[in-house]
Amino acid sequence: MIRDLTRTAFCICILLPLTALGENAIEQEVWNTVQAYSSASKERDLDKYLSYWHPDFLGWYRSMEHPTNHEQRHKMLAHYFATTTAKDYELIPLGIVIQGNTAVVHYEIRQTLIDLEDNETPALSRWTDVLVNTENGWLLLSDHGGDFIEEQGP
Repeated sequence: MIRDLTRTAFCICILLPLTALGENAIEQEVWNTVQAYSSASKERDLDKYLSYWHPDFLGWYRSMEHPTNHEQRHKMLAHYFATTTAKDYELIPLGIVIQGNTAVVHYEIRQTLIDLEDNETPALSRWTDVLVNTENGWLLLSDHGGDFIEEQGP
């Protein structure tokens, strides 16, 4: 069994970058959902953004010690949306895997964040989202990611 899991992980790592995102209708539907909730995030529309979240959401923002649920993340996002705006927003797809009613999507977000004092900060975040297909469409069940800081030279 471990050999099969290793082989599967190896194939995913090798083949994922070679697969064009949105190659089929289901992948395109999933990617459209990611684009829709990312757009709501960029526009700081919290209600619309969270409408794409599954009630049982549990995700892990990389700077947090523990995963957070829907209610906890709602509080974090309310503060974040109230204290920052985004411009130069670019959503970059990196890969997608669909198995049955579950999709795993990897992507980057490059943007410029503006705080309450109008300070601009370039930002790069990397995310892995897990979506499930429900009677209400594809919903975000889990995520992992956050800000990525590139290592500076010596």
